[in-house]
Amino acid sequence: MPIVAKEDGWELPTALWERTRASHRYDPVRGLIPSGVVTVGAFSAAAQTYTNLATILWNSGLFSTQGQHWQAVDGTPSNGCKNVATPRISGGSPINHVIAFEFLHAGGNLDVVMVGSASYDCQVFVEYFGKLYKATAAPVVGTTPGVIHLPLTFPAGYTGRVRVHIGGAALVGIKTEQSSIVAKAPDRPFAILDGGKWADAAGLKQASGTSYLTAGVAELFFERTGIVTAARGMPSGFFYNGSATVSDDTPAADGGSRFFSASRKAILESDFQDKPLFYILLGTLDDGGRSGATGASNGPMATRADECYAWFRSKDTRCFILHVSPPPFTGAGGPGTVTGPPTADSSNDFNRREQAAAIADVENAAYLNLFGPTAPAFNLAQQAPLIGADGQNPNRDGNAWLAALLAVEAGKQIVDTLRARRIR
Repeated sequence: MPIVAKEDGWELPTALWERTRASHRYDPVRGLIPSGVVTVGAFSAAAQTYTNLATILWNSGLFSTQGQHWQAVDGTPSNGCKNVATPRISGGSPINHVIAFEFLHAGGNLDVVMVGSASYDCQVFVEYFGKLYKATAAPVVGTTPGVIHLPLTFPAGYTGRVRVHIGGAALVGIKTEQSSIVAKAPDRPFAILDGGKWADAAGLKQASGTSYLTAGVAELFFERTGIVTAARGMPSGFFYNGSATVSDDTPAADGGSRFFSASRKAILESDFQDKPLFYILLGTLDDGGRSGATGASNGPMATRADECYAWFRSKDTRCFILHVSPPPFTGAGGPGTVTGPPTADSSNDFNRREQAAAIADVENAAYLNLFGPTAPAFNLAQQAPLIGADGQNPNRDGNAWLAALLAVEAGKQIVDTLRARRIR
């Protein structure tokens, strides 16, 4: 490629110096923080003792809330907020999704204040020598409803970032000494994780086994990359919302709707303001035969995917699109579940082929084939430890496996350098 001349000298072409491998911008969580820096206690109805208490509410403007859509639980801010990350509803009201925020703290102890439900968990991260670490090996779990506090004790005081992920509880804010300095943390690189139930923005806690609301694919992708990842997945939403003859934006009873429906586009348009580096779309087996796909490059699934990609590109040309195929999941054969291993010329294989054909014409995009069928990402024996007690969705190990794979594959992509630095 030729060197480009400028009036004041010579420089490399824009195509070279404005592109970088995504993994070069990764800044992952480094593991468990060394002992003696911070201690995280169990959930408690009472806060720690403070000489001069300061309560900083969720709406103070002092928290970085990338990818979050916070909404007051009611008219009283001290009753907390929820994250309305998708159009999903329950009982006519928006449901609470995983809450994530970050702030700079200079001072002593603090408490994260929440309003708990019947089951909730929280993962805290603390900066140490410029890098982020987990404050506990696993999220702290609680089951007592009502106002609860998660105590963070800093034996020698502390200055640095604190990041908090909360599932199953409303956020009230933090408590600390009035002498502490709390400020909004600088934003990080940003990504969007969309899809069906494997990208559930509300989190999914399995009935048994190791599973946490704050250990979904989005949260674990953040741990692998340092990229704040907003989950937008909904269990009842996929490319088609009923059958090949139902191809509109009609929502399900829970408010869920097909990929790129009007309501889902509205949230994505808000996300574009955060300059996403990646849009990761997890394919789903739920589309199945609904699309009427035949595997042709101009088939109905390809046409639908083309429409979605075209809309996305009309709104953002710099974000890298990583479309992931349906997984090679082998179901138990019950109603609505998948039977048998991934096979060639099945409805899911036809969907995969048409999706891959559609995205091949999109710039700054790639397709990741997990389905196979020649070389599926996992077989039935390998699947067993990844799927939870419900027999359909991942447990923590399954989410960790998928997040690690996505981190590797996303890291290989050549992306816009200035977008990775959140400049444009």
